[in-house]
Amino acid sequence: MNITLINHASCLIEFGDYKLLCDPWFEGSVFSGGWGLKYNSKGCYEFVKKSTHLWISHFHEDHLHRNTLLKILEVNPNIIIFANDSYNFQMSKFFQKMGSKNLIILEERKEFKFSENSSIIRYPATGIDNALLIKHKGYSYLNLNDVVLSNIALKLLSAQMGPIEIIMSNFNHAGKLMVKKFDNKNIRKSLIENYQKNIAPFDFQYSLPFASYHYYRAPESKEQNLAMIGMDELSSLSTSSIPLKLGESVFYNPEEKTFIKKNTLQIFQNNEEILVRSESIDLEELIYLSKIYLLKVNKRFLYLLSFFESLIIYIYDLGLNLKLSFKKNKILVVKNQESHISMHSSMLKKWFSSIYGTDQLCVGAHFKIGNLGKGPLIKYLIVFMLFDNKLDFVSLLKMLFTFKGLKFFFNRREEIIGLILSRSLMADYQKS
Repeated sequence: MNITLINHASCLIEFGDYKLLCDPWFEGSVFSGGWGLKYNSKGCYEFVKKSTHLWISHFHEDHLHRNTLLKILEVNPNIIIFANDSYNFQMSKFFQKMGSKNLIILEERKEFKFSENSSIIRYPATGIDNALLIKHKGYSYLNLNDVVLSNIALKLLSAQMGPIEIIMSNFNHAGKLMVKKFDNKNIRKSLIENYQKNIAPFDFQYSLPFASYHYYRAPESKEQNLAMIGMDELSSLSTSSIPLKLGESVFYNPEEKTFIKKNTLQIFQNNEEILVRSESIDLEELIYLSKIYLLKVNKRFLYLLSFFESLIIYIYDLGLNLKLSFKKNKILVVKNQESHISMHSSMLKKWFSSIYGTDQLCVGAHFKIGNLGKGPLIKYLIVFMLFDNKLDFVSLLKMLFTFKGLKFFFNRREEIIGLILSRSLMADYQKS
């Protein structure tokens, strides 16, 4: 088994005659400009020419990056793509629109065999995330990626998967930190503890931290960059950690439980640029978009959201405080001097009008926590993300009456059990 870290969450996993490329993001920004790549991997497109297969874990742009994928298809048009299709999304449609023809539908928890000795299984989590279990010559390797579940759920999954040789998992925060004041030392300490807790339920030989080499470009959250772990700190994440840096490869011998590292790609640190906001959006347009979006969301939750406390948003480029109200199903101008959050009008427009708009806002970290604190913000974000991922009340009720819907629940049984028993939706570093 040979693993090369190319950039951010992108890696090349080589086993037997197969070279599986995962989650390539090699250039540009993502999440409406909220994230940039901390490093540049020189020669990465030439390097992926030898890839035989491609797998994308989920729909987030730092994993499913259109411009990167278009260039990869140019240099490697014969690459075979595994497309994750589930009840609430079909990645195959995305690749078909790109003109990809070498597609294999990778169903949830259904083993795909490359050969007698090699196979992969996709384990879904939350709305869109997925982990990939690779089996080769009697040994297993797990690309956990961005999957963060309760300890109970992870223990149940571990029992299903059995012994793991190498487990790969992200280690940095990836989105808005829901705190007004930053304690960088404690946040970094919590990140290490969170990483250790996320992999601890598994029976593994070595852990490989990766998928965390971004920086925040959003001016509202640039201070979060000081609370991130760098490549030189990887050895502190776990006593069993393989401190593999970007551009390096590791050759692992499962029989002897040994590994050898080597340099493969040249890596350069990028200049960190701060996003310059676009032109302001008129209040009338924002109100119009809010009416359409909030009514849609409220309907899908059977109008129960009307009982939510209003969220006060300060639009700093317009100098206005707005109340997001499900009772009125629109935003209203208010005279409040304080707010729960503040943002630019262009991001409020994207929140109300873009596909996965809540991810763009929250993961891209395009807002600040105001003097009123988080207030009802977490509830709003959860509701909007469920809606965007087609996991709202109406969609979930419909699932109960279809075979595919019931299969969706069954394939996430460990997660559902863990959620019910633990009642936890947030990582520890978000609970400060």
